[in-house]
Amino acid sequence: MSFYGIGSSDFFGQSFGVGSTSLYNSTSSTSSSVSLGDWSMIKSGSYKKLLTAYYTSEAYNSSASVESDKNSVDSSKKNMTVVNDASSLVNKTNQVTNLLNKYATRLRVATGEEKEKIAEDLFKAAKEYVNTYNASLDSAALSNNTAVLRSGVNMTTNTKANAKLLDKLGITIGSDNKLSIDEDKFKKADMNSLSTLFTGASSYASHIKRSATIIGNVATADIAKQNKACSYTSSGSFINMTGAISSYNSKI
Repeated sequence: MSFYGIGSSDFFGQSFGVGSTSLYNSTSSTSSSVSLGDWSMIKSGSYKKLLTAYYTSEAYNSSASVESDKNSVDSSKKNMTVVNDASSLVNKTNQVTNLLNKYATRLRVATGEEKEKIAEDLFKAAKEYVNTYNASLDSAALSNNTAVLRSGVNMTTNTKANAKLLDKLGITIGSDNKLSIDEDKFKKADMNSLSTLFTGASSYASHIKRSATIIGNVATADIAKQNKACSYTSSGSFINMTGAISSYNSKI
C-alpha cells in the first residue's frame, strides 16, 4: 500500500522520518515496514487529517494564484483594447490628413459634383476620426496607468484648445469631452479650417497622434509585463492536485 506524496523530500517525509520507499510493503521484511507509532497514526486517521489540511492549504494558495492570473488576463484584455483604439485613432487622423493632401489643389477650384464628392469623402474621414477619438477616450479611461490617463487628458485639452476651429466644421465637444459632428454644417464649411487642424507639424492632429502613440506604447508595455507575470502553471497544478486528493481520499 503506497501513499501519494509521502517521501523523504516532501513535507510528510521530513516531518515524520518516512523514507522514499512505500510506507508498507507486503512483500518485504520488517526492515521496510512502518513503525508502530506511524501505523497507529494511520489507523487513527491522523495522517488523513494532516494530508487534508496540507493539501487544502495548497489548494487555497493555488486558488489565490488562479484569481491573480485571471485578473492579469482581464487587465491584458483591457490594455489590448486601449492599444487597438489608440492605433485606430492614429490611422484615422492620418486618413484625414492624407485626403487633404490628395485634394489640396482641388479644394480651391472644385465646383458642382466634384466639390460635393470631395466634401463627402472628407466628411466620412472626419466622422471616422470623431468615432475613434471617442472610443480611444473610453478605453484610456479604463486604464490604471498614469501615463495613459495623462495622455488621455492631453487629448481632451488639445481638443478644447481648438474648439472654435472644430465648431466651424460642425464638430462640437460635449460635456463628457466626446466629439459629435454635424454633416450638413461640415459639408458647407470652409475646408481651410480642416486643413489648419489636420496638416502641419504643430497642428491639432499632430498633438492627438502623439498622445495616442504614447497611450498605445504604454499599454503595450503593460501587456508585456502582465503576460510575463501571468502563468497558468499554478492553475494546472491545482487541478491535478485536486484530482490527487480525491483519489487519495477514496482509498482511505
